Amino acid sequence: MKIQIQLLALIAIPFFSQAAIAAVPFNDACYLARYPDVDQNWGGTAKSHYDQNGIKEGRNPGCDYKLPKPANSKYYVSPFPSGFLLKSSPAAGSQIELLNSPREYASAIISLKWNGVEFINIHDKGRQLQTAWSFDAHGECFNPTEAGSSQDKGASSSRLLEVSLAPAFMATLSQSAYWLRGSQTGGGCPAGPQVSFARGPYYLQKVIQMNYQGDPHAIEMKLSFQNNDGIPRHAATYEVLTGYLTTDFNRLFSVRANSATPVEEPSFAPLSGAGYGQNTLISNRPNKYDPIIVSNASGSHAMGALFPKQEVKGSFDGYQFWKFAGTGGPKGGGTTKWNIAVFERNSVELQTSRSFRVILVVGNLQTVAAKLKALAAAQGNQGPQN
Repeated sequence: MKIQIQLLALIAIPFFSQAAIAAVPFNDACYLARYPDVDQNWGGTAKSHYDQNGIKEGRNPGCDYKLPKPANSKYYVSPFPSGFLLKSSPAAGSQIELLNSPREYASAIISLKWNGVEFINIHDKGRQLQTAWSFDAHGECFNPTEAGSSQDKGASSSRLLEVSLAPAFMATLSQSAYWLRGSQTGGGCPAGPQVSFARGPYYLQKVIQMNYQGDPHAIEMKLSFQNNDGIPRHAATYEVLTGYLTTDFNRLFSVRANSATPVEEPSFAPLSGAGYGQNTLISNRPNKYDPIIVSNASGSHAMGALFPKQEVKGSFDGYQFWKFAGTGGPKGGGTTKWNIAVFERNSVELQTSRSFRVILVVGNLQTVAAKLKALAAAQGNQGPQN
């Protein structure tokens, strides 16, 4: 796999005129992300490669991925500030705050706070509000992950490349690192280890809009996956969005069209298999295609997720929910997890791009249920088929 990617990177170089590239500021993060062969094979700095070889080969030295840039936004490339903070308008008297940390977690959201409570668990680089994907049923052994690698201690192996930021809007472009590499194996790895290097040409563009449709409780996320390795794929799993929450959020509700109030789903079953520890539970609710709400014990704080009706190339796997045993808190080993996943099989287009959107609603249980039900009625809810 590594040899294939390196060779493809060497031959798939876009060429630019000397006049055009002379006017582009050099950016090492974007240069290395665009040309994985340099990242993997060059012994010196990115700039030294560009000066000695890249300029003669017509390589693009900078960032020009064309993120959406509203009129009131600021544009950033590396080196970034220590973090980017988004705030909603007051929602029931308190703003929803989203935070990321570019150096340690690339473009993943490491904190979601509302009304004094932290929702997100950040025990490791896998537990944030984030996105991941995998190919050809290799599970975690071929699993580009937005926040970084399981081996990361401190700085992330994933790279944040560009940011467009406004007070309630953020667009990011990042290059995802493999969750496992080298001799590591984990969940769903029937063929064993697959890669020995940190990153491939797998990119995620994410657009976050707070105050969605004028509602400070609602957040829209648009997520676009780009696979540039050029290698035909037989299958792909897009973990479109996953929320790893503290164990305070341990009640699960379904939003059903025929029910005026959210329906609690108390039934869970042990989850067994490679990569899962003991005492891991998964919800076995009867209809996994109903939108979900996760709440704390009192219902004072809740988060809902809607995968609105949209074009989906593949099969929507519904809304899933797990409970992982362990201590709670923002950095505790225990966590609750919800996710939205799409599976795609035997498509000739698997090496290209896929785009999805998700709407989150944050508030107390009653507020979230009412708003999520209204959004699902207005926009539709993605069912099991396209």
